[in-house]
Amino acid sequence: MWTDLGAVKPKAVVEPATQLHAAAQWLGRFGRGMSPPREDDSHTSFVWSSARQAFVTDAATANGKAVQLGLRAASLMLLLFEDGEIADALSLHGKTDLDAESWVRGALQKRGFGLSGFDANAPYAMPDTKISRGGKYDALKFAGELAEISRAYDNVQPILDAVRARYADVTPGPDRVRSWPHHFDTGLFITLEEAPFETARGVGAGLAVPDKAYQEFYFYTYPWPRHPRDGMAKLKSRGRYQTEGFYGAVLPVSTLIKQKNQKAAVETFFEETVPIWKSLLEREIAAERRS
Repeated sequence: MWTDLGAVKPKAVVEPATQLHAAAQWLGRFGRGMSPPREDDSHTSFVWSSARQAFVTDAATANGKAVQLGLRAASLMLLLFEDGEIADALSLHGKTDLDAESWVRGALQKRGFGLSGFDANAPYAMPDTKISRGGKYDALKFAGELAEISRAYDNVQPILDAVRARYADVTPGPDRVRSWPHHFDTGLFITLEEAPFETARGVGAGLAVPDKAYQEFYFYTYPWPRHPRDGMAKLKSRGRYQTEGFYGAVLPVSTLIKQKNQKAAVETFFEETVPIWKSLLEREIAAERRS
C-alpha cells in the first residue's frame, strides 16, 4: 500500500523531522541501556511498525514481561509496551526533553529496570537544536508535516522489505530494515563478504531525513566503502548519482512528487541502483581474490 507524498512542501518537514529525531533519542537510550550490546550498535536501533504507526525498540525483559519503547511519528507521542500492548504513553506536545526524561525514567524504574546503562553517554554528538536547548516539542504546529513524515515511513517499509527479500540468498546477506538514532535514517545493508562489519563491502539502501546535502527526505543507495568507482551505468530511473558530501545515488522527495506513479518510481530506483553497486563491489572482491 502506498499513499502519495506531496501534501506538504518537501522542505517544510525539516523542523518537525528535527523534533522527531530528538524524540527518537529516548528509543536509542532504551536500547543502549536495556539490551545486550552488539558489535554493530544495532541494539540501539528500532523498527517502523505500520500497525502501530510508530518506531518501536527491540524488547527487554522486566518482571517476566517484554517491554518496548515506541515513538508515534504523526503525534510525537512516546509509548511504552508490555507484552505488545500499550501500557503507558506520553504526548510530547508542549513538553521538553527534561519532561520526556522524567517520564521515561519513571516508567522504567516502575517496571524494575536499573538505569545505569540508560544514563550512559551516546557514542555520537547530536546537533544543536531548539529541543536540545530546552525548547518544547510542537505536534500541533507541525501536524500536517508529521503526518507526511509518517506516510513516508509507511511507504518505504514494504519496499525495503522487498529489497531485503530479493537479496536473501546473498552471503552474508542483508540485515533487518532498521532505523538508527544517530543519523535517523531507515534502511538495510547487504553485506557481500565475510569481514569485520566496519570494513565488509556491501550495499546500503534506505530513506534519509533532511541533512546538509538535502533539506528534504530522500531515498538513497550507496556502495561501502563510499568512494568513487569507474563503470557506473547511466541511470534510467528518476534517481541521480551523488558525489558531493557523500557518495551514492539519491531520489529526493521533491523529484518523486512530480512522478505520476510514485511507488513505481521508488521501486525502480532501488531495483536499478542496488544491482549497480553490487556488481561493482563483487568485481572488486573477485579481483582481489585472484591477485
